[in-house]
Order: sequence, then structure tokens, then C-alpha cells
Amino acid sequence: MPVFRTFGKDGNHPEIDWEAVYDEYLPRVYTYFRYLASSPVVAEDLTATVFEKAWRGRARYRPDRGALSTWLFALAKNVAREHFRRGNREVPLEWAGGLADPAPVEEAVAEQEDRARLVALLEQLPRREREKGKLAV
Repeated sequence: MPVFRTFGKDGNHPEIDWEAVYDEYLPRVYTYFRYLASSPVVAEDLTATVFEKAWRGRARYRPDRGALSTWLFALAKNVAREHFRRGNREVPLEWAGGLADPAPVEEAVAEQEDRARLVALLEQLPRREREKGKLAV
């Protein structure tokens, strides 16, 4: 599928068909990142970043200076360099699913208050009774 359309009376004014660019180059750019990244989710994010940068910078692309694929993969190389320079400090949100405490905050606070109250009550008991209470807790 051609990624350039021509317009104008003489047909010499090329215009990029961005839908065709996306259809043609998305699998290639994704494969590039899938090779570099450890996760398909990261590869998807990096691929999306490349196409976002390409769209935002579309006015800077000069067909007379190189192929569109060269420009896209230069963007991809820069996105990869930037990602790995950050040291992979970002991880997909899905990975954090097991890290969050499932108990609501209110329950955790109430449990802490109950423990503090219990410790205070145990301190009021005679030493022998206090030791028995601590063993039970």
C-alpha cells in the first residue's frame, strides 16, 4: 500500500497517507521493540510513543532527505535510547496488582488503633498477667 498520495494539478506534491503509514509500519516498529524490551506491554507503549512523535513531528519529515521508514526507525531508536536511559524505572500498571494492600485504609487504621489500645491495657496488668496476655496476642 503506498504511503504517499499526490495532489495538485501537476501531481508533484506528495502527501503522506498516515493511515497507510500506521498500517504498514506498526508491525515492524512493534517487532523492533519486542526484540529490545522484555515485555509486550512495554513494546506496545514504546511503539505508541514512536507513532505519536511521528504524528506530532510530521511537518519536520522531509522526503527528499530519506525514506519514511528511515525517519520512523530513527525515532524508534531515540525512543528506545530514552527508555533504557531511564533505567526501566517504569513498569506496567498491571504488574503492581499484587503489591497493593487489599484491606481498605480505614480497616488498617482501626486495626492499628486496636493494637495500641490492647498494648496500653496490657501495661496496666500485673507483670505475670501481662506476660500471659502477650503470649496470647
